[in-house]
Amino acid sequence: MKILMLCGSPRPQKSTSHYLLNVLKERLCNENKILMCNITEKNSDIEQTVMKNAEDVDVIVAAFPLYVDSIPGSFLKVLKNIEEQIKEYKVDCKLYVIVNNGFYDAKQNSIAIDIMWNWCEKCGMTKGRAIAVGAGEMVQGIPLGAGPMKNLGNAMNQFTEDIQHKNSGETIFVEPNFPRFLYKTAAHMGWHRNAKKNGLKISDIKKTE
Repeated sequence: MKILMLCGSPRPQKSTSHYLLNVLKERLCNENKILMCNITEKNSDIEQTVMKNAEDVDVIVAAFPLYVDSIPGSFLKVLKNIEEQIKEYKVDCKLYVIVNNGFYDAKQNSIAIDIMWNWCEKCGMTKGRAIAVGAGEMVQGIPLGAGPMKNLGNAMNQFTEDIQHKNSGETIFVEPNFPRFLYKTAAHMGWHRNAKKNGLKISDIKKTE
């Protein structure tokens, strides 16, 4: 099976999106041909690479961070540019999606996932499955399936199996095995630390004008 992985993060090498695609790639690479594309390359280079490999691709996996409840603009531009060409191939291709955000709640990713399914239908592809990941900043550095990442590890196991068998299914919403109030506390500490580093007070952060 030929799998095309699209990393839609503007900072792919350090991003949660890139990390999760690499995890997926390691699990799938023994039995499949996999090509990874990063959107930080020149748009024309990405589009040429995608189209060169799209004609006989079986699965596309798109991963990106949530930007204003939607898709990063640079990635959206690439998707729009390759839309017409993908329609022409009319192959039995399935789309799978991974969206992560910095909020605790995975449901925050729902709108972006719906946008991807609309794009999938417009391109004539078949809907596979999506994973919506909350608290994305916690993902790297903790082994999947352990501690706070137990739920995500289980979700990635299911996602891998779905891709291997080209299954479809409802979105898997994943939040960390970690109390919400502690995540919120850690986030506040981070903001306060960054403010102090930049010569600001907490009151400056709360200013509305």
